[in-house]
Amino acid sequence: MRGFILAAGFGTRLMPLTAGTPKALIPVCGMPLLERSLRFLSLQGITLIGVNAHYHAGQLMAFQKRTMHPFALFHEKKAIRGTGGGLYAARRFLAGDEAFFVCNADILLDFDLRAVSDRFLHSDRDAALLVVPHEGDAVFYDAESHGYCGVPADTGRLASMASGAFIGAALYRPSFLDLLDKDDFSVVPVWKRGIDRGFKIGVLEVENCFWRDIGTPAALARAHFDCIDGTTPLAVPDRLSIDREGGRCFLRTMPEHTRRALGRHAWVETEDMGEDVRVSESVVFPGVNLTAGRIVERMIVTPDCEVPIGM
Repeated sequence: MRGFILAAGFGTRLMPLTAGTPKALIPVCGMPLLERSLRFLSLQGITLIGVNAHYHAGQLMAFQKRTMHPFALFHEKKAIRGTGGGLYAARRFLAGDEAFFVCNADILLDFDLRAVSDRFLHSDRDAALLVVPHEGDAVFYDAESHGYCGVPADTGRLASMASGAFIGAALYRPSFLDLLDKDDFSVVPVWKRGIDRGFKIGVLEVENCFWRDIGTPAALARAHFDCIDGTTPLAVPDRLSIDREGGRCFLRTMPEHTRRALGRHAWVETEDMGEDVRVSESVVFPGVNLTAGRIVERMIVTPDCEVPIGM
């Protein structure tokens, strides 16, 4: 099976954090989002991976050269093409195996994809949207057959329908690629088109699934705080140390006297801190200089901008 990560977007909800960085390279708990997605797929046995790019594509090209997880890059040079257009442009690559897995770059995932894929491959579906049941109304599906029915924007919910939160990931057979047109942008109308043409579009409920949408500053900050609290399965690079008792994270090389400036839910990846600095409920990225006397509360601080969390 092959994998495809949707990384071409502008990251509008994360602005201004994404003004100079593609959302796929925004760091989460010490690791770029794209690195985490590649790592997840690799651990699930998927080694043939495609990634699309448009916004700040040059940075993704540079990242491609330094990551330990190889991937094919599909550069959308003229205009961003959305999910539908992105899959259409990569259709030859995606058709190379019996199935392919697609996920958004701005989500965190941890579940048994091998088991879910096996269920899909033993079904007669051409496509299956992955959902967590009973956590939202993003996707409607038949409660008995698990056939896809629609989304709230285009479908009224009937008593026979179940609902679930779409986790930003789906499984497809190469047959689904026949539905795509060069002018497609969103993939949602393609799902409906498939049903109209007799394709079998379904939904798979994913059990024991960790997933997070990291599309807003508040969600990005929460992922860091939950990692400090030990309520997420996110791996953390060795350069970082999490102090569960103190409720904070810092570089292992940070001097003890500097650590005293860190309050509850302080995630700090810099040592460049002046005297009498105080940090709490905030995320401080590498390369930041916190000048003497700074009080940082409920902020995401990068070398380029400071964003209130607004949680």
